[in-house]
Amino acid sequence: MDLSKAFNCIIIDTCAFESKGNDFIGAINPSIPSLFSAVKNNGLQLLSHPVLQEETKKHIYGKHDGSIQKKVNNAKEAIKKHQGVLKLIGIDTESVFTKLNNLQLPNKEYSAFSAYYQDAIPLPYGNPHRVFENYFSSNPPFAQSGNKKAEFPDAFVIDSLSDYLSDHPGMVVLVVTNDNDWKQALVNIDRVVVCDDIDAAIDAMNGQALQMETLLPLLESNIEKYMRDRIDQTWFKIRDYPNAEDLGIFDLKVASVVKPVILNSSEKEIAIQVTINLLVNGSFIYLNTDGSIWDSKSRNYVFTVYTFLGFEAARGTAACSVLLVSDEQCGWKVKGINLITPDGIELILDGAKTRTSDIFEDDDLSEEEELQQRMREGVY
Repeated sequence: MDLSKAFNCIIIDTCAFESKGNDFIGAINPSIPSLFSAVKNNGLQLLSHPVLQEETKKHIYGKHDGSIQKKVNNAKEAIKKHQGVLKLIGIDTESVFTKLNNLQLPNKEYSAFSAYYQDAIPLPYGNPHRVFENYFSSNPPFAQSGNKKAEFPDAFVIDSLSDYLSDHPGMVVLVVTNDNDWKQALVNIDRVVVCDDIDAAIDAMNGQALQMETLLPLLESNIEKYMRDRIDQTWFKIRDYPNAEDLGIFDLKVASVVKPVILNSSEKEIAIQVTINLLVNGSFIYLNTDGSIWDSKSRNYVFTVYTFLGFEAARGTAACSVLLVSDEQCGWKVKGINLITPDGIELILDGAKTRTSDIFEDDDLSEEEELQQRMREGVY
């Protein structure tokens, strides 16, 4: 079925925005602006609700982890922590603080969010009587167990949406949510199409105008070259080793390019977002607490052992946006690539080939460099 012809209005749960970092201006990830562009281009009526509006505002200005304001505060703290090193490489930390303050990122994100919703239809709060009936009967979105009271905000949104569809028999709504409680409640409402996330919603609105599979080999080779050229500029981290030190990446391979989503398209240009699966080789060291001796009186290690860990084919995943342009001679050609990794690329060692060697505190520090070189040359 052509989903783009199956609905004419849309409502978006806040969890969909959260999964894209509430990046309404597209500073790092273009998905949210592309979503609203697709809504406009397809002539869909945007629906809103006071609960969703307030939740989004909280996700932007709140003090909790994950909010835009908290991310800005964390950036400032990181600059303070490392300002000595930053000054050594010629970075004026005072000017960086000034730029961060002048950026007013939370305000920019909220202004963009408000602009997208300026023509949205605001749904009423909902019927309290029906919502409490569902609560006492443990009907969706209220779960059978757990903290049912936490579902009250969602219950009012869903109840109001049900009323809207009853009052507008010609409307079919696209609901963007990955919340299982929402999904269970929406099963009982007619004329609802559910997409799990923003990427799936964009696909549903734009349709798969191209046979994307034919472009994947082109994307794979170009993205791999792009990644290799920027190994030293890319933030990698190791799952289960939060205190890994001296992490070095020697080589990587793009194992596959999957989940292509058309962000925007015209006759001459296509903007696509894909997920890339990586196989990465490298090494790091970590404090071996089992081999080290801790003195509880002085609260220091009196004997320290570090372990060098080299790895091959560690798995990592990242999102990437690609701009393709039409070329008369060779068809589609990659014009630009942008890696979307606001939280870094987490590498998983499960299934990777690993080698370890202990480094004692009295050892010459060049031993680690020698081990790294042997890893690079594949003779370790």
